[in-house]
Amino acid sequence: MENTYDNKDRRVQFINCSKCLENLPKDKSPAEYANTQMGFTKKGFQIWCNRHNLDVANYDLLGQKITLATTTE
Repeated sequence: MENTYDNKDRRVQFINCSKCLENLPKDKSPAEYANTQMGFTKKGFQIWCNRHNLDVANYDLLGQKITLATTTE
């Protein structure tokens, strides 16, 4: 069975670098100013701030199996 989802934005909370939020220019939104990347680790995934060279969030998936969901169009 294929794991599909609709491609609507379902986020209910954003994750931002606290230092970026402290230094946020008045003419930018956090999304416009963000300079982050996300990648998988051996246990889960990590969000990294490129601007401040620091860990924003590091999630342990507790050994759960994950799969890539494909969009429906």
